[in-house]
Amino acid sequence: MRHQNIRVERGTKGFGLSLIYKGLDQYPEEDTGTFVAKVVPGGNSQRAGLKVDDKILKINNKVPRDVNDAVNFIKKAGKNMILAIERNELSASPRFEPTGNLSRSNSIRSFNTNYGASRPQTPHSSSDEEDEEIRKQQEALAAQQSELAAQAAAMAEEAKRQQEVRARIEQQKAEMLRQQVDYERQK
Repeated sequence: MRHQNIRVERGTKGFGLSLIYKGLDQYPEEDTGTFVAKVVPGGNSQRAGLKVDDKILKINNKVPRDVNDAVNFIKKAGKNMILAIERNELSASPRFEPTGNLSRSNSIRSFNTNYGASRPQTPHSSSDEEDEEIRKQQEALAAQQSELAAQAAAMAEEAKRQQEVRARIEQQKAEMLRQQVDYERQK
């Protein structure tokens, strides 16, 4: 096992790598963690020297607990990221190939940084896309509430105006009745 740091620059289509997370339910402890599942041929990660099956130890000096952490660190990396990796030079085939079916806990999750979608998602995980959707929904709800409050204020103002008009009409009726009584008296 060899440890090294690799600096990768973000390209127009991202960093050009896909990640996979392996959990204890499918792999021995030494084979768990976040791994490089794919590097885009000719992409920035490949040019920087990243290889399939490199174990991601740190991203910009932050240790990812799982692929979701790794993805969040990568999204926040800016134009460059430094990956601390562990490479098994003796491994002839990628260690992320599962032996058998996935367990119900879905410990194998992958993320393609080129397209920005993780798969498969565990039912309890929260992604930035979900957070963004919730934020947008909250903003839309706040806008609707503000619009409803403005409509309620306009309706209250209209009710007040109508009440004032009714009061003036009643005053005019009373004045007309008074004038009619005075006219009748003068006859």
